[in-house]
Amino acid sequence: MDIQPQLFAPNSPYQLTAMINGKDATEWLRKCIDQYRLMSYGEFFVLCKKPNNSAFRTNDLNQLSIAVLNEGTALHEGSAHYYFDASERFYHSLPHNLTLQGNSVHREANIRLTAGQRVLITATGQVNVWPSNTSFPIATPKGNSNYCNFAHCTLPGAPLGALLAKVGTDGHWVLIGDNRVFSAYRSGDLIFSINDKQTAADLNDNIGSYDISLKAY
Repeated sequence: MDIQPQLFAPNSPYQLTAMINGKDATEWLRKCIDQYRLMSYGEFFVLCKKPNNSAFRTNDLNQLSIAVLNEGTALHEGSAHYYFDASERFYHSLPHNLTLQGNSVHREANIRLTAGQRVLITATGQVNVWPSNTSFPIATPKGNSNYCNFAHCTLPGAPLGALLAKVGTDGHWVLIGDNRVFSAYRSGDLIFSINDKQTAADLNDNIGSYDISLKAY
């Protein structure tokens, strides 16, 4: 099924629904899209990992059905049937480069760190966290001149739009900026984020991206 970019635009009139083996998986799909969408060869691709609690069945026939709705009316519908074997997570080795979209709140780098490991993280680029306000300052990986002083910010007290990282889904966020030697405070997966309010409305309108480089230190 061809998923068009306008589905992801702020205030889009379209809604996505998903079913896996007859069970509602819309929230899984939305999180998957938010975290893994990317531009490649001029097209959008949806890349998803399989959560342990998903409705997918290993070594059995699976059906994934996706519908695009507008005011409750289905405009497009598509289904896929497939088998898959138990998979193993793929991790990148260092050095590695990646692009972090401006509306990312929990982007896994597919880099596995061990406690005490040190990584040099550098970043360039610009992110606009409030594009409808033409006078609002543009952020670099260091953030902008405003601070995210709200309880539901990704990292309260740090600059808006700043590049953040943590180790593990339940780890604590660390301000990275544009150049930092990051020391893994535990073993786990490296995760990046843009510092902004953690609400769909505040994240979805963000535009721009950061190009991130990771090297062993």
